[in-house]
Amino acid sequence: MLTPVVRALLISMAATYAAALFALHWLGRPELIAYGWLVPADVIEKGWVWQLVSYMWLHDPGSPWHLLVNLFGLYMFGGFLERRWGGKAFLRYYLLTGVGAGLTVLLVGWFYYPDVPTIGCSGAVLGVATAFGLIYADAPIFLFGVLPMRARTMLLLILAWVLLDWLTQRSNVSVAGHLGGMFWGWLLVSGWWRPSRWRAALAARRRDPNVVRFERRGPGPRGPWVN
Repeated sequence: MLTPVVRALLISMAATYAAALFALHWLGRPELIAYGWLVPADVIEKGWVWQLVSYMWLHDPGSPWHLLVNLFGLYMFGGFLERRWGGKAFLRYYLLTGVGAGLTVLLVGWFYYPDVPTIGCSGAVLGVATAFGLIYADAPIFLFGVLPMRARTMLLLILAWVLLDWLTQRSNVSVAGHLGGMFWGWLLVSGWWRPSRWRAALAARRRDPNVVRFERRGPGPRGPWVN
């Protein structure tokens, strides 16, 4: 059964897709859609920061599969996380991974393709899939409803697919957005975004007897240079 936030996201994205088709084919106003695209030059030079959120609700008007695959991924994994965390926490996580993916696109795109738009919620959906694969690592799933595997295996396959797409560069898929969504998902679920986690890890490393330490020797505050 669909959970409330997942249902609301699915409906809102489908409605936005229909509105975009109406604006494009009936009104002949493609610029209405373009305001929501994530374009690095627009965000940095014009201050259109809303694009870091709005791009998640826009999908390729020429390919409904772009929308359907993302909706299926959200439907497949989102409900488990919403039931575990609650609606507000799940929505916050979804938006943070989507914005994190957008920031990754912004950073990479500013140097390589500042005027190329990015659309779609794939980054956020892959953030959701990452959380599912980390939390329910041993859960059995059927990828595409056919292939049986563990959730952690699915996560590794997704990562391999994204990296392969990056190496071949044969499609217009936003690898930066996909990797960004997965990275921010891992960061949030693992807790490594917290400074306290870093401090605890450093303290544990200092206490580890297997870590080799070099003591400062010699006269003076700095000690001798070593070559």
